Amino acid sequence: MSVTYFTGIFYEIQNELGTKFQEKHYAKAAEGKFKEYNIPYNKKSVLIKVYYNKKLLGQFYVDFIV
Repeated sequence: MSVTYFTGIFYEIQNELGTKFQEKHYAKAAEGKFKEYNIPYNKKSVLIKVYYNKKLLGQFYVDFIV
């Protein structure tokens, strides 16, 4: 699956819900779409370090691993 495929799924969600909800609502909608399209995913909270130009921007928890 390509990035374009996932972008399409997220646009579907945003087109239906709009931009007025909290991130947790979009995450629940994304999980529903992953199940609907039989996309395997893991919902564990995984801490990642994000770098840009070899400099640490910060540490963040990812919502899903697909």
